[in-house]
Amino acid sequence: MLCGTYHYNIDPKGRLNFPAKLREDLGSSFMVTCSVADRCLVVYSMAEWEKLVAKVESLPMGKSRAVRRRLFANAQEVSPDKQGRILIPQELMTYAQLSKEATVLGISNYCEIWDDSLLEQQMNEEDQQMLAETVEELGL
Repeated sequence: MLCGTYHYNIDPKGRLNFPAKLREDLGSSFMVTCSVADRCLVVYSMAEWEKLVAKVESLPMGKSRAVRRRLFANAQEVSPDKQGRILIPQELMTYAQLSKEATVLGISNYCEIWDDSLLEQQMNEEDQQMLAETVEELGL
């Protein structure tokens, strides 16, 4: 299971040190693409990516066209280098507004990569009522 919060700097070449614990679970290469819901990047193991592709492809084209564009047109397979860094393509850096400081979040079966300031803003804007209802529904 992918979990935890990790803070890193992105170097001038667009390389991000990806957490060793998460790399262990993701494998030697994994997929990075734009989130369909937030202004961040999402990271999937190859097995989880295949499951996601199958789910999206099971929907009618008219219903899934926008999701297909966002996920598939922007997807990049990445492999960490010997220092554990991944190269984030410029298009993805621009989409997620990544600059120098980034946070990597383990979110169960995928990860998110956020610009630190955008993550802070997102966390402050989350609907507390919806969060409370979900927590109650889960019995937490």
